[in-house]
Amino acid sequence: MIWFIIIAVIVIVFYGIVSIGTSRKSVSMDSEQKDMSIPLSITVTSVSDKNNPSKPLIDENKLSDLNKCVKQQNIIVIRKAEREDVPLLLEFIKGIAQYEKMENEVVASPDVLEREMFDEHRAEAVFAVVDGREVGFALYFYNFSTFIGHSGLYLEDLFVWPDDRGKGYGKALLLHLVKIAREHHCGRMEWSCLNWNQPSIDFYLSLGA
Repeated sequence: MIWFIIIAVIVIVFYGIVSIGTSRKSVSMDSEQKDMSIPLSITVTSVSDKNNPSKPLIDENKLSDLNKCVKQQNIIVIRKAEREDVPLLLEFIKGIAQYEKMENEVVASPDVLEREMFDEHRAEAVFAVVDGREVGFALYFYNFSTFIGHSGLYLEDLFVWPDDRGKGYGKALLLHLVKIAREHHCGRMEWSCLNWNQPSIDFYLSLGA
C-alpha cells in the first residue's frame, strides 16, 4: 500500500494537476452565426504549488483517465513535426476543415506552412504515431498574458482521423501538450471549440477544461 501511494505521488508530481480553468464568456451572437467558437482553457499547476490553494484539484476519476492515457503512450509515439512533414500537416489541416465543414476556407499552401512553421517558427506541431502511421496531430503556438505575467500555450488544432477515434490518441496528444506547457513554465493552456461540436466539447470537459 505504501509503494502504491509513493508511485501515485510520483505520477502526479511528474505530470502535474490539470485544474478546471474559468472560461471566458462568449460574445453575443445572432442565429446565423453557427460556427461561433467556445473558449476553453485549463491551468497547469503542480501538486507542490502552495501559492494557489483555492484552485480546485482534478478529481480521482479525471486523474484515472490521465493515468490511463499515460499507460497508452507506451504504444503511442508522439513525435515533433519536421520540415518534410509539411504535406502531411496540410493533409491533417484539410481533414479537420472538412470535419468542421469549413474546407472551402483552407487557403494555406505547402510553401506558406513551411515558411511560417520552420523558417519563422511561428507554430509547432506534433503527431501521434501508431504502428508507423500518423493517426492524429496537434498544432500549437505560444502567446503571453500580461495579467499573470507568463506565456501561454494555445492549441490551434487537435485532430484524430475518424477511424482512429475512441482509442485514447487525442488524450495522449493533449497530455503531451500539457507536459510541454509545464516544461516551458506556461501559466495556462487554451483553445477554442465550435459550439456545435458536442463530441469535442464532451471530450475536453471530461479532462477538466
